[in-house]
Amino acid sequence: VLAERGMSATPVFVSIDPHRDTPEVVGDFAYNLHEKMIGLTGSEEQVAAASKAYRTYYRAQDKSDEFYLVDHSTFTYLVLP
Repeated sequence: VLAERGMSATPVFVSIDPHRDTPEVVGDFAYNLHEKMIGLTGSEEQVAAASKAYRTYYRAQDKSDEFYLVDHSTFTYLVLP
């Protein structure tokens, strides 16, 4: 819809699991969702700061299991300049 109106948008995916989601893993995941999507991750502190800024929730389950789950909220934001 935005492209039809001459507007460009870049989708961004932000990981909340910096232990498993390396920049390469997040980049591949994001690209598989959309070729223009950018995947972001960071340190635990950076992820926590981003989560706080966008008022999201996440909590990893027991990380001793290699296939641990991460509970999290799911939001979509449209950010304009």
